[in-house]
Amino acid sequence: MKSTKITEIACYVAYVTQAIILNLLPLFFVIFQTDYDISASQLSLTVFLTFFVQIGIDFLVAYIGERANLRILAVLAHVMAASGPVLLAILPGVIDPFAGIIIAVVLYSVGSGLIEVMINPLFDRLPQKESKGFSFAHSFYCWGQMGVILISTLALFILDGAWRIVPLLWAIIPAVNAIALAFAPIPEKDASKEGGSAKHSKKQKFGKFSMLLLIAVMICAGASEQGVAQWASYFAEKGLGTGKLLGDLLGPCMFAFFMAIGRTLFSVLGKRIDITKALTACAVATSVCHFAIALIPSPILSLTACALCGLTVSIMWPATLDLASSSFYCGTAAFSLLSVAGDIGCTVGPSVNGVVSDLFSTTALAEKLGSSLGLSAEQIAIRLGFLLDSVFPIIMIFMLLTISKKLLCGSKKTLAPEITDGK
Repeated sequence: MKSTKITEIACYVAYVTQAIILNLLPLFFVIFQTDYDISASQLSLTVFLTFFVQIGIDFLVAYIGERANLRILAVLAHVMAASGPVLLAILPGVIDPFAGIIIAVVLYSVGSGLIEVMINPLFDRLPQKESKGFSFAHSFYCWGQMGVILISTLALFILDGAWRIVPLLWAIIPAVNAIALAFAPIPEKDASKEGGSAKHSKKQKFGKFSMLLLIAVMICAGASEQGVAQWASYFAEKGLGTGKLLGDLLGPCMFAFFMAIGRTLFSVLGKRIDITKALTACAVATSVCHFAIALIPSPILSLTACALCGLTVSIMWPATLDLASSSFYCGTAAFSLLSVAGDIGCTVGPSVNGVVSDLFSTTALAEKLGSSLGLSAEQIAIRLGFLLDSVFPIIMIFMLLTISKKLLCGSKKTLAPEITDGK
């Protein structure tokens, strides 16, 4: 078997590509609202559509299952991911702006969905995976997210309104990675990960009900993460009154930085930490951060809570994948189902925030609360969106406590199948 180092690097670049896809558009929210008169609800629809399309792709690949050709779909994913930003730069100036944005969003969302369901099982096949784990791989998403925000924000400041150049430049990365994946060696599936044999009983720590609980955890993880990530820039500019440059650097950029730090540290220390306990602690801390963002009137403290939320949500997605991979026989279909759950959360979390903010900002109650606190109705509304999003990490806490009990009970029963192996 050829060295899979190029394949490993291509996987890391794929996670960076996904960071480009999911974090570039929110940086243009205020620009689109100003230049094209696009409302917060319409902006929320683009977020909803991004993850809705990804969910459809996840279901499709889950249906195809192990018949899916990793190389073909991984290359196609990057071609779509490169085409989307190109059209985002071109179409709003050629056709109806909102329609042009939607077409670009659909196209790159197909690419992002394919990356999610193809790269996870591909990385799981790599011999290097056991020593690095999903947290290390997914840390590249965070570093990519920070790079996208930092470089794009500075580029927009320097280019002074010529925003279309930015997505064109970012499209180069998925285009190059598509070529790399077309020729990189693809490892064969490890037969030892196949289910159905008694010798694998140690890996099946708990049953289907607990897998459903993990799916619920993934939903909450996606909602907790993207509920803040997708609206951090908008919150900093509109909710706290900062400028575009300062808002992006102190909001989404610091969020991405702390999330990258969290995933990198967990990839080093994860072997010594109980995953379910770590996830539970992160869920508790995330709910606290959501309350702080929503309720603390100080702009500096609210931004600090927004940034720290990046740390608290950092391991939710990859650690859940690690838990599933170590407890079940996770092939392409299983990873696809978990991706479906995560993307449902990524759809619901930001959408709740955007829709609630848009509806509440025009109410008399928002005006009254705003005047009493020295804030605008719009600032009150966006804070309410973050407050409602706190329900997801709270639900996640209860799901994880149930999983912990299942794991504890299951560990006491793992010897029974071993005794019957000799029959």
